[in-house]
Amino acid sequence: MKSKILAVLLLLSILTNIYLIQVQPSSKDLLEMNDKINQLEITNSQMSKQIYRDNLSIQNYASQLDLYREKISTLEVKLNNTPTGLSGFARLEAPAVMQKVEYIEDYPFMRQQITEIGSMMNISLEIKPGKGRILV
Repeated sequence: MKSKILAVLLLLSILTNIYLIQVQPSSKDLLEMNDKINQLEITNSQMSKQIYRDNLSIQNYASQLDLYREKISTLEVKLNNTPTGLSGFARLEAPAVMQKVEYIEDYPFMRQQITEIGSMMNISLEIKPGKGRILV
C-alpha cells in the first residue's frame, strides 16, 4: 500500500517538474522585463542626481543659517550690554541679498554656480522704553 502511494507521489512529482520546465517566459516577456529594468535604472540615476542636488542645497542653507545665528548671537550680546531706558531713532541703508544656486550638469560631473542678486533697502529703527518686547 505504501509503495503504491509513493509511486503515485513520484509520478505526480515528475509530471509537475516536466510542466514547470516547459513553462518558461517567452522572449517577448524577457524583452519587456529588460525594458522595464532599463527604465528603472534611468529613473534611479535621475533620482540619485536630484538627491545630490538637494543635499548641496541643504548644505548651503545650513551654512547660511549658521552665519545668521552667529550674527544674531553677536547682536544679542551687544543688546544686552546697552543701558535700559535708552531711546532714539536710527536709519540705515543696507543690502538685501538673495543667493541663487544653479546646477550645471556635464554628465557624469556636476558643478554649481552661485549667483547673488540684491538691492539696497532703507531700514529704520525706533527704540522706546517699554516692557522688553521687540515689535517688528
